[in-house]
Formats: sequence, structure tokens, C-alpha cells
Amino acid sequence: MSRPLDLTGLTLALLRRLLYLWVKPAVLPERPEIVLLDNMTLDQLRSAVALREQTAPEVELEASGGVRLDTVRHIAETGVDRVSVGGLTHSAQVLDVGMDENPA
Repeated sequence: MSRPLDLTGLTLALLRRLLYLWVKPAVLPERPEIVLLDNMTLDQLRSAVALREQTAPEVELEASGGVRLDTVRHIAETGVDRVSVGGLTHSAQVLDVGMDENPA
């Protein structure tokens, strides 16, 4: 017998991720071009790759969310086709350039 799901503190973003995980098996047979796997563990990524191989091998899988330069190799080794590394843009230095015009 399964326990009821505790939704205390559930955010909309987390709810979307949970719904996506539950719906994913139904999505693959529809043959989308790419399925985004967001904030998943290595085991979850491997499971998603295995599911894809069984149901829709032509669908590409992209891992995203929480990816860092020091983890990208392990993520790539799960078998996903693409990896998005947000750290490339999140840690970029900022340069604020103003193009204000001074009226004469």
C-alpha cells in the first residue's frame, strides 16, 4: 500500500516537474523531437534513457538543471543526447554599459 503524497510546501515549478515525470512515459510514444529532462539525478536520467530506447529511440533527450562543469561528464555518460550547462551563463561576469544620450 502506497503512502499519500505530502504536498506541503509544493511550489508550482516543482509541481510541473512532478507532473512531467509522471507524464513522460505517455509523451515518448508521441515522438517529440526533444524531451527536456530537468533537474534529474543520474539514476533518473539513466531510467529516462532506457525508457526512450524501449519506446522511441529517435527522440532526443536533453539534460538540464543543476548541471555544472564538474558534473557534465557523468551526465553525458548516462546516454542523454544533449546537456545544457547553465553555469556557462550563470557565472558570467556582468558589464553594465549604458547608451544614455545627454540632451544638449
